[in-house]
Amino acid sequence: MNSQAFLAKSGMSLDDLGFKLAFVGGTMVIDCPEIKLIQKGAASPRVYTAPGFIEAGAQSGIQIRLVCPRPLSEPYDPFGFFKQDQGYTAGVVLPSDHYFQLEARDIAGNVWTCPSGSLSRVDEEQCLVLMFSATHLRMEEPSRTQRSYAHLVFLDDLEFPKNSVQTVIVERAGKIQSRETNRHGSAGVLAGMKVSYTPKNNNPDAKYAALTALADDGMSPPLGFEDRLIEAIRFCTASLATPVMTEVNLEGVKVIELSIARPTNRGLVQPPISQHHGHDSDFYKLFECYYNYACENASGRDYAPLSARLGGCTH
Repeated sequence: MNSQAFLAKSGMSLDDLGFKLAFVGGTMVIDCPEIKLIQKGAASPRVYTAPGFIEAGAQSGIQIRLVCPRPLSEPYDPFGFFKQDQGYTAGVVLPSDHYFQLEARDIAGNVWTCPSGSLSRVDEEQCLVLMFSATHLRMEEPSRTQRSYAHLVFLDDLEFPKNSVQTVIVERAGKIQSRETNRHGSAGVLAGMKVSYTPKNNNPDAKYAALTALADDGMSPPLGFEDRLIEAIRFCTASLATPVMTEVNLEGVKVIELSIARPTNRGLVQPPISQHHGHDSDFYKLFECYYNYACENASGRDYAPLSARLGGCTH
């Protein structure tokens, strides 16, 4: 990966353009003075702790490399881990103790976690070289604002109906040379939230589209409302669009999640309502109806029944 250090800071947000470009473009490196890997499902779990760094990209996923002092409980055996891997049977689901969970504190004090990932290692006489791979990374911190919102970043253009007018003015020597007005992006309202959608940008190295749902003052969406938004987006766009970055602020907690990209899988079925200009009112009415349906019928992290049938799976 051609990487460059990403300067982690307190109060990170998807409003930070550099943050988005680094992850979408696959150049994010987060320096961490402490990375902890904890074995899952073992009576006496192995725990490895050392400084290191996180490489993260929408296409490549989460990669971590760190060098740990050799624990006294693990004498030097360059073939021990290899022999353990050879004990697994082809076609059989790997046991839970094959996987590790992650806790990492970056240089700004942010704590990044991942519930499960795979670990490979190289045994040296004095140390262990560990490589951790995962598809998901999460950071949670107290909110700095009471207003609820969800910010979702996609690699694909969702093609919402363009109904937001943008005016570009070109000046030269203090005089207006040209003025161009066009429709760029989309905006609407659903269930007490203002929704805005920005189509893919022109950056050749990190193209992405973004959707923001901002709740009205004093209005609190239900827990997991970002998943209900995704269900409604999928229904209205006839795709399996999945965000690679999310930021959700709800009930005093802000959560940022980074995920490896999944195929959008646009099929032969067309969206239920045309996404061209002139149909934006109907589009947002349908968007709201399906969002409300999902909120009423979803259970936890599982999708509503119709969403599961259309997508062929749950969350």
